[in-house]
Amino acid sequence: MLCLQELDRNDLNLLKIITFLGLKSQVIFLNDFEYALNYLREQIMENDVCAVINCRALSKAHKSGDIGKLKEFFFSRSTSMFIYNLSPNHEVAQTISSLSEGKLRSVYHLASDDRRYTISNENIYITRHFHGLSFGPIHSECDFTFNTVYDHEDMLPLISIDDHPFFIKYRKCRCEVFFVANNQIVDIDMKIDDPKKIRDYFSQLIPHVMFLKYVFGDNCWHTPSVTANFMVDDPLLKKKYGFLNYRMLLERMDRHNIHTTISFIPINYNRTDQDIARLFLDRPERFSLCVHGSQHTYSEFGINNLQELNNKISMASRRMDEHESITGVPYDKVMVFPLGVFSCNTMKMLKYHNYHAAVNTEAVPYNNDNRLKISACLEPAIMNYAGFPLFLRRYPEYIEDFAFDSFFGKPLLIVEHHTFFKEGYQKFEDLVTGIRTLDSSIRWEGLGSIVKQSYLFKNRNDGNIDVKMYANPTLITNASNRKKTFYIKKSETDHNLIEEIRIIGGEIISSEKNTDTIYVVAEIQPRTRAELTIEYTNTYSKRIQGPQDIDSAKVMLRRYLSEIRDNYVLKSHFLSSIAFAGLKGVTRARDLMHTYQWND
Repeated sequence: MLCLQELDRNDLNLLKIITFLGLKSQVIFLNDFEYALNYLREQIMENDVCAVINCRALSKAHKSGDIGKLKEFFFSRSTSMFIYNLSPNHEVAQTISSLSEGKLRSVYHLASDDRRYTISNENIYITRHFHGLSFGPIHSECDFTFNTVYDHEDMLPLISIDDHPFFIKYRKCRCEVFFVANNQIVDIDMKIDDPKKIRDYFSQLIPHVMFLKYVFGDNCWHTPSVTANFMVDDPLLKKKYGFLNYRMLLERMDRHNIHTTISFIPINYNRTDQDIARLFLDRPERFSLCVHGSQHTYSEFGINNLQELNNKISMASRRMDEHESITGVPYDKVMVFPLGVFSCNTMKMLKYHNYHAAVNTEAVPYNNDNRLKISACLEPAIMNYAGFPLFLRRYPEYIEDFAFDSFFGKPLLIVEHHTFFKEGYQKFEDLVTGIRTLDSSIRWEGLGSIVKQSYLFKNRNDGNIDVKMYANPTLITNASNRKKTFYIKKSETDHNLIEEIRIIGGEIISSEKNTDTIYVVAEIQPRTRAELTIEYTNTYSKRIQGPQDIDSAKVMLRRYLSEIRDNYVLKSHFLSSIAFAGLKGVTRARDLMHTYQWND
């Protein structure tokens, strides 16, 4: 990294991104140009250098007349350069014109945010999962565009704003120079209100990561493959539930090679249709189950009482076990929280029960004001809660959100309800087609299989592998033709409750614990998949305290009413209009009572 005599905000933020991707860097200050250039000549002997350069430093070199020497050095020694921190001013215009031999003339300001980013459909090896997408709005306070000369094949726009280049690759001899017309790089340690809206930082993050992933490839943290799963919440396993018909869904899944996981409510354990159970048993490559709460009541997992949480999770597990005993249909030990509500202690108790992971639409615990860092939201799973993985899922609203997920190695977890099929199954097929445009190699698998395989890895200089582990257990593959050593790390807060660490298909060489991380070194034979598992002790009573009869009756009444709504009311225009009118009446009455301060 080349910069001025002090690191500015953009330098610091780019260094954080470099470290987040698992790379190492060296900072060189250009305040004494001759000294810096001599140092570069001494330190950089090989002709395979990547340089990221603050345009302010280049502008200073241009002003002092030294940019020619810098160009000569880097165009001969470097294979790749990234120029950042560009603003619409005269000095920047002169600098980029000099670097591009006049092909880039200037940077200019955009009048409004009402514009869109358009990512090139070519150069997919750089733009990756974003190729061909177009979305907005932009951020005109920091996003600009280039005035360019287009009649040169060596000047390729990668991202444009309204047909004007924003992110460009320029080739000079053997060196590829990347310019991004932006003067802000996001601080990935910044905390955000809504982790699902990472796309708001597209221009301040993605071009920089595109460049680094393109240059360094498997030396960056990356995932073995991109996986996807379609989830449907709540339905019973009946021939039809609301607008969902399992056999019609299966027909579409066979057509597109898709897998659907049903978020199954444990209290319905004894109400499954045997014909549908056989369908699940016959087609495990298409259907699977996970655990959806316990009784599916509001905030049932939003509490902090550990003993009560222990009872609820024990009850949910027992009922899922009984459902498997009755029907033969297995389930994944993955918890989906009803209405997205959970607490930090819920995550801790799921870990004690040796659940593999939680999957949720919400990233922050109920009644918790803590916000998450952007960096935490870019990981495959959020590990902030007792070191237990929380995988985020999305409703299919914006395709660019799924591009963000796949770009950072996160599984694509898509959630809907039976009403998604109200107009038939074409919308489902269109969704699958849209997801496939991001990456044709996306594999659709069961939820349990996906979370087990959601780890990041990168190559070490010695030929071995570093691994970031999230779910427990994790399936790690040695795809090479020789035995390799894997250096595995996982966030961990409860070292004293670890009962056993074991690996099937490999050999543990050593394990080590520190304050918030556990490190495991394991050897895995060539072309072998190993399963690493950490077993925890549950110090709470395994006694299952069932709900009182009156509570059970209320819960079952709620479930039956929900099913009447889904199977009859929502499918009838007449009944739906009556229900809607009644709802409006209740809302109006509530507003009146609030106006006159009536308490009940």
